[in-house]
Amino acid sequence: MVNQKCTIKQCKYPVSCEHNNMCMEREMQKSISNKKIEETSAEKVGVLLCHGFLSGPEQMTPFSDYIHELFGWETNLVELTGHGYDSDNITKATWHDWVDDVKKAYLNLESKCDKVYVIGFSLGGCVSAYVSTLKEIRFDGLVLINCPFGVKNVFNKLLPGVMIYNKICKHFDLQKIMLECITNHSEMPEVNQPLINLSATNELRKMSNVSKTILESIVCPVLQIQEYNDPTVFYSSGVRAFKKIGSSLKQFHRTKLNTHLTVFDKGQECSVFCVTSRFLESLENKTFMNIAHRGASGNFAENTLQAFEEAIKRKCDMIELDVQLIGGELRVFHDDTAERMFGLKKRMQDLTKKEVNKLVYANCEKIPTLKECLDLINGRCHLNIEIKDDRVVDDIVKLVHEYQNKESFKNKDIVLSSFNKSLIKTIRNNHFDIKLSQLFDDDQLDMKILKEFKSEYFDMNLYSINISIDDVSPNIVSYCNENNIKVFVFTVNELKAIRFLREIGVNGVFTDYPQRIQ
Repeated sequence: MVNQKCTIKQCKYPVSCEHNNMCMEREMQKSISNKKIEETSAEKVGVLLCHGFLSGPEQMTPFSDYIHELFGWETNLVELTGHGYDSDNITKATWHDWVDDVKKAYLNLESKCDKVYVIGFSLGGCVSAYVSTLKEIRFDGLVLINCPFGVKNVFNKLLPGVMIYNKICKHFDLQKIMLECITNHSEMPEVNQPLINLSATNELRKMSNVSKTILESIVCPVLQIQEYNDPTVFYSSGVRAFKKIGSSLKQFHRTKLNTHLTVFDKGQECSVFCVTSRFLESLENKTFMNIAHRGASGNFAENTLQAFEEAIKRKCDMIELDVQLIGGELRVFHDDTAERMFGLKKRMQDLTKKEVNKLVYANCEKIPTLKECLDLINGRCHLNIEIKDDRVVDDIVKLVHEYQNKESFKNKDIVLSSFNKSLIKTIRNNHFDIKLSQLFDDDQLDMKILKEFKSEYFDMNLYSINISIDDVSPNIVSYCNENNIKVFVFTVNELKAIRFLREIGVNGVFTDYPQRIQ
């Protein structure tokens, strides 16, 4: 099918129409009318938009209006110090001020919304990238557009010397010969300041350099849009920056609009708007499960209340924990013996309740009971309970039924899993309302075994299969996707591995570091 070329005489997007060989104004109208998302939950979503250097919030207004009209989300515009109505203070502005501006605007929006996405153009992108790595900040998604990671203007390299020259002139009261401003030959003078203040430009240079050092620390989902024929920024600098971004979910999009101002309403922004909306929509429909393996066990003692609480703070989707009978109670503990965690060479099933209560982790916690863990989690995320002891199945099922009926767990899954296939079958035969997952240990799964297991998966109405990272392959994942078999992989801690598994279609991973996945 051949795309219809633009036939509208006064089309708003002539360049985009020609580039995409279709009428982009008509496509924009379709996008708004047909793709508008109906909110299916009580979640409130906010989008923060940050403008470029020497401009103001109005630069991002068309983008803001588009997002609000398409999704119905709340949108806020940042005004950086020394920009917009504050242009008189441009000489005093520092990159630290700009970071504070975005941080405060984010925290204000975050206090009103369940999710916050951030879109930064040019300087605003560099600032937003930096803010995303701050300890108290957790963006749900980040869009970077034409960030000045490498500026074409040769004068930019001379700025440090100019700053020293100006400092000397000021010291000797020679302000008249100081070089403070140059003319701004902007692509769009109506939205940019007429003069380029060199002190502020030096702060832009610092912000650019600083932002390049933190790219590996960005963990939220990232869409980077870079203009190939940008007259201001080197395209190659954006490509290099993208390779350094640490996020396990990142996408790169190249535009060819022959302008730096690809976000302003001049008939060329459709490509950027549409690509961004598709990215945000994909995040809203995210299905990749971030499963905290024994809680946030990479940083805290595994299978402890602290590890579970920290995993929730790190926005995991599900917590995995291990349950066995210890000292006559359902306790959350992985190993068969107490040696690795407590230095006691004794089997857990041989310990008395008194002995169990004497075992204390380095964080001063005792081995928690399953009930304590359920009370702590309280429906704030999904739960995967791995059964380590066949004797306790009935007691676990009884407790799960109790908590499934609680209001707090109304919209959350409690899943039971085991390596023991006969145990999973027994539970299913007796309890059809319990969600179950089949675990496969190292070297327990290949394509032949998977095909043979397919009928069992659907006969038992399983929630998922959970397989070792050593057994996963694109072929296995592809087969699972084609046959609607949900597949989770354990235990995955390296960002490259997480990124690879997301790309081939895995539904989620068990990780000791839930903060690395969004």
